[in-house]
Amino acid sequence: MDKIKRISIVGAPGTGKTTLAYKLKEIFNLPICHIDSIHHLPNWVLREEKERDSMILEEIKKDEWIIDGTYTNTLEERAKVSDIVIFLDYPTITSLKGVFQRLSKDLGKEKPDIPGCKEKFDISFIIYVAGYNRQRRKVIVDILDKYENVKVFRSRKELENWLENLKESTKR
Repeated sequence: MDKIKRISIVGAPGTGKTTLAYKLKEIFNLPICHIDSIHHLPNWVLREEKERDSMILEEIKKDEWIIDGTYTNTLEERAKVSDIVIFLDYPTITSLKGVFQRLSKDLGKEKPDIPGCKEKFDISFIIYVAGYNRQRRKVIVDILDKYENVKVFRSRKELENWLENLKESTKR
């Protein structure tokens, strides 16, 4: 396997993008950029979209990174320069389960990947996640279908098996 220096991780909320970013950091020793930390200012205040996208485009100019977050406005540009794009294309129920597991574990705690923001229950976010695949998946697929560097996972088990094989292959 050629040296991996740039990894994009995309998928619905609750699929485990951030967790995967930390696992890949252990394997490849690459810096992580959480797009949510660019998008959200403290107390869940949203950064202006143009400024956010400009900041993401600055991140992808760097030589090495793991970028965790979908944000379709800049997905095409990230896919072009990524060594690998990992698309966590899970069923809606898997995403919702991930969100509720995170809530039960971290409710009220500051999110390490989004400084100044505490995990909170937000019914509009739950509704957004419930409709994500129906409303957003096609946009992601249409962008990523143009690229050969895309690895699609349809289940957590499939991803875990790939990670185990990846760990083994990088030990050699």
